Amino acid sequence: MANSEDSDDDLQVPDVIYRWTFNTNGNMPRVWLSSAETLLAAARAVKKAAEEKGGQAAFEQGLMIADYQPYALLLGYAIECLLKARWVKNGNKLVRDGRLLNEPPFGKHELGKMARTVGVTLSPKELSVLDRLSSFVQFAGRYPIPPTWEQTRPVRTGGAEKIAPNYFGREDFQRAELVAKRLKSELLYAALTQTEESDPQ
Repeated sequence: MANSEDSDDDLQVPDVIYRWTFNTNGNMPRVWLSSAETLLAAARAVKKAAEEKGGQAAFEQGLMIADYQPYALLLGYAIECLLKARWVKNGNKLVRDGRLLNEPPFGKHELGKMARTVGVTLSPKELSVLDRLSSFVQFAGRYPIPPTWEQTRPVRTGGAEKIAPNYFGREDFQRAELVAKRLKSELLYAALTQTEESDPQ
């Protein structure tokens, strides 16, 4: 049994261990993928609650109930983690010398720009959806107003139509969900094939 009189110094972990763990975890695809999976599970729970409150019926009328805003937030965060997993999987760094590299577009939750930088293959409609989903990660999924009034202006949906930045339709959600599913599947497949190549039978 440990001595209750042990000093704090006896229990301290050297800073070099914390630093090494931080640097290692931040540049591991699996760590980002794990965070994405947790966020997607939480997002599904929020989505289910929104549906139980009549969310699908609201979509039929061209409306989105407020309960879908945190769902969009969690879905957006999950996609961001998946894109970061892909980025480090490609051999890039997100962490260096004990610091998270919040260089554009990674530091501003700009999902569409992030996808373009990472190099994932997405359709124009999918990229448009990610551009608009960014608003929920930046403000619409967690705050009543954005940082500036200019961000309340209607935004383009990829075509001629303009809509409020805090609105996401059913098809928008479906398209974002498919992007998340595809990114996750590609990462899992890459991890599986890498394991098989490194451990031949």
